[in-house]
Amino acid sequence: MQHCPCQRSLLGSLSFAALLSALPCQAQSSDPLELDGVEVTARHVQEDSVEAEQLQHFQAADLQDVFESSPEVSVGGGPGVAQKLYLRGFEDTLLNIRIDGASQPGQTFHHTGRIGIEPELLKRAEVQAGTGDATSGPGALGGSIRFVTKDPDDLLREGEQVGALIKGGYFSRAEGYKTSSSLYGRFNENWSALAVATYQDQNDYEDGNGRDVLGTGARQQLGFAKLVGRLADEQTLRLSYEKRTDEGERTQRPQWIPSSFNPLFPLETERETWTLKYGWNPLSELVDLEVTTYHTSTELQQDGRWGLYIGDTASAGLDVRNTSEFGAQLPRRQNHSRPCRRSRSGSGGG
Repeated sequence: MQHCPCQRSLLGSLSFAALLSALPCQAQSSDPLELDGVEVTARHVQEDSVEAEQLQHFQAADLQDVFESSPEVSVGGGPGVAQKLYLRGFEDTLLNIRIDGASQPGQTFHHTGRIGIEPELLKRAEVQAGTGDATSGPGALGGSIRFVTKDPDDLLREGEQVGALIKGGYFSRAEGYKTSSSLYGRFNENWSALAVATYQDQNDYEDGNGRDVLGTGARQQLGFAKLVGRLADEQTLRLSYEKRTDEGERTQRPQWIPSSFNPLFPLETERETWTLKYGWNPLSELVDLEVTTYHTSTELQQDGRWGLYIGDTASAGLDVRNTSEFGAQLPRRQNHSRPCRRSRSGSGGG
């Protein structure tokens, strides 16, 4: 006997129902099901950091070499006076940039770079990309970059009290040279000092075709001194001073090649920074205090087509911040984990 399609569908449903009714039923357990605990942690993670070992490996000579291994940071401009930092496309004027805690705000001329650092002095460069938290400081729209210079103990070997370092280099492409002299040592168990002097003199460098790139020659000088004192086992005082000068024949817009509307003129820049930092870390999860006061001044002078142009900026500020690490035990409910949180608070001005 043949069945119509509707009858076959009805017979199939009855057969499936009969099969289910034939299977044994499993009684539902009244015991609660316990899952393993899950640990949830929150931690401030530094986005990127360039250490002194990397700088030595790259033989860094300027800002472009410093961030050679950091894909988020790019440096534009050929001569040092024109180099500008870009963090994920944001120019350094939209970033919070600090050298040993001293803010570097302001700009003397929008065609020149405002950040200069001697790679020989750097202990590390910390990069935080993207919109930062409140502790990144004012102006950190696109992120922040923090330069930390070396202490005398970073150069002294174990058991040494005094050390010196003299370097010299020659640039064939620019027919120039650079010299650097460093003297560092300990006065006693608690106090140490560092002094660095560098001088660089180079002509215009050549491009890939062997032609001189006018406006790239420079004479640069740097003087740096740092005093570090341990007031107690948990208290440290750091006083540093830096003066950096740059002079040479530069185009009015140093980031562009010379032309009829962009001729060469004498250009001089100078930056001077004082920094005093006090640190207190009593080996407590709640207290890691840093107090920094600073003063930075920058000057630019160019004898251009419309006469002598002078630009200068000055900034002073006080930054107080504390870092705390603490854990909290939540009320026990079945099986909870113990989260670890990190908070950081600070205030500053410039």
